[in-house]
Amino acid sequence: MDIFNETYNPSIVEKEAYPLFEGDRVDPHYDEIAARTEKLRYEVQEWVKSLNLRLEKTTQRVQFLEERAVLTARENHEKLATLYSKIKETQNSDFKFASLIERHNQIVQSFELRLTQSQRLIENQAVQIAKQHELIEDARRQLEKLKRL
Repeated sequence: MDIFNETYNPSIVEKEAYPLFEGDRVDPHYDEIAARTEKLRYEVQEWVKSLNLRLEKTTQRVQFLEERAVLTARENHEKLATLYSKIKETQNSDFKFASLIERHNQIVQSFELRLTQSQRLIENQAVQIAKQHELIEDARRQLEKLKRL
């Protein structure tokens, strides 16, 4: 009855259910039954008190476990947030590093292109020098022929 916040008074219920007068005894074992009933009522009240105490302890344990679960969830959330930020930083560093490598590759390719162009220019100039040298040699031979004549 205490569970539902109701009060139970067996004497009122018994008087309403079985109206007895003090002098009117229907059963000769009435006192014994009344004593047993009172003893049983006392035992039930003690059992209810014990049950309520166990229920309160269980409720406290559940609250404690809920608080720990919330705390653990919060800690895990913070750790995950930290881990995600570190992953993001690593990704940003990787992107920067990849960008630097790409830029370096572009510079190397540009240098190779200029080097190739320079080599072609040098080869062309070498060919022109060789032609000029040949022309000069021709001119000198002709001069030598002319001197002999």
